[in-house]
Amino acid sequence: MHKQDSDGWGPHKRCRALATMAALAFVALGATEVQSQAQFQPPAPVQAQVPVQAASQASKTSGATNVARGAGALTPDKEAPVVHISHLLAGSTVAGKQSIKVLVTDNAGGGDIKVSLSINHKMVAMAGGGELVYVWNTAKFAPGSYVISATARDLAGNQGSASVTVKR
Repeated sequence: MHKQDSDGWGPHKRCRALATMAALAFVALGATEVQSQAQFQPPAPVQAQVPVQAASQASKTSGATNVARGAGALTPDKEAPVVHISHLLAGSTVAGKQSIKVLVTDNAGGGDIKVSLSINHKMVAMAGGGELVYVWNTAKFAPGSYVISATARDLAGNQGSASVTVKR
């Protein structure tokens, strides 16, 4: 007899539960075969919904396509992130040190988003997640028009962008 943890789960029960969740995640991600060196007894057929976050977490490690969060259904993420540049108004004149903030939202979550910021097509900053903040020292730039653009790419490879033109 094995000792049970304080939550009432013994090591065998916990191991079986993890194996079942892993098998469901592989099936949800479209895997047709699971290879293992250990003997594996598949669980009895179960009708259950796999939490999307768990499947998304599994896709990060398996290289599978990111999935969108939804009401029970797992679907490939085909939506581009939405990018918004704040602290700059189109056509405005900037001077001194100008703060630029990029906010990104994505239907599959913001944790795995890569964001880049460019000034006149030259990348000046990169960040991971749904936000980027950059302080632009405009004194180092000649007078003229400048296109500030931000691009975001999610785990599934979808890309979204936004841009604003300002004067210096």
